[in-house]
Amino acid sequence: MSNNNIESGTARAKNRPERVSIIKAKRLTSKARPGYVNRYVNDEPGNIEERLNAGWVIVTDSSKDTSDVHAGDGSSLSTIVEKVVNKSVNAPSKKAVLMELPEKLYQEDLAEQREIGKKIETALDPRLKKIPGADYGEFEKFQK
Repeated sequence: MSNNNIESGTARAKNRPERVSIIKAKRLTSKARPGYVNRYVNDEPGNIEERLNAGWVIVTDSSKDTSDVHAGDGSSLSTIVEKVVNKSVNAPSKKAVLMELPEKLYQEDLAEQREIGKKIETALDPRLKKIPGADYGEFEKFQK
């Protein structure tokens, strides 16, 4: 490998954006009303409907004037709160819709999700099943 290749590789590394951990990646957030939990939900087929069926509600912003004086009635309507979540030039744009759920229902959903997780964990770990002979018992570590 020549020095030119090494130098150009170093230059490319300097121009490359710094890696951001998925855990630290920015998430869309919005201040929730007291007693509610909210999330931005990608507007993809079935996504919004699924949440609506689960009790989530689309958040609207009545402060935005969406009236049309040419429609005969100048009354103001609410508009859906949404954000563009894919700003890549090479991909079609994608929007996310802000939805909210009462805190009580959210906590019930979390409890149900934890119960499902415990059942799966129990099914995968024979020690949690309390079946005689399902585990190998205790053992001692031998030292050399």
